[in-house]
Amino acid sequence: MSDSSTNDSWRKNALCKKYKDIDFFSEDILSIRKSLNICKQCVVAVECLKHSIEQKESYGIWGCSTQRERRRIIKNKINLSDRELKQIVLKNGNNVLS
Repeated sequence: MSDSSTNDSWRKNALCKKYKDIDFFSEDILSIRKSLNICKQCVVAVECLKHSIEQKESYGIWGCSTQRERRRIIKNKINLSDRELKQIVLKNGNNVLS
């Protein structure tokens, strides 16, 4: 996994920036679902997930992942390829809202 923290130009295309009324850090299930639905449509969700893992983001929804999922990845020091990150994004975006 390359270090996305040194190049965070992906942030300018983050769809969440357009949704100021959605709390991506709430623990409320409705806010989590809304956040994940937005992430599912975001073109930079994989880069966002990669960044959140590299930076050990403890809270909020990042790249269609919950804090619980990221903690598991970080705790187990799992090194994921971009393809595996994309699979997580797609899986989570579709399963949570179905």
